Amino acid sequence: METALTPGTYEYCLVVDGQWMPDPSASETVPNPFGGRNSVLKVACSPEATHRAEAANQPLKNTSNQKTQKYEQTNTSNQQ
Repeated sequence: METALTPGTYEYCLVVDGQWMPDPSASETVPNPFGGRNSVLKVACSPEATHRAEAANQPLKNTSNQKTQKYEQTNTSNQQ
């Protein structure tokens, strides 16, 4: 599963065999209020990430139909 994250710092834990634990591959952890540790993920801002986040909120546009109609009209007028 993939999710686009906005820039910022995120804390998370994994649940393994019913036990909460920090991500062993995380480079940073911080204490949590329950006496354990949370893994830290820092998401930096990049133009590509910003574009993806903005695009996710935009409706899809189908322009292929319009191009086909224009091509057919041009092609028909050239044949006469």
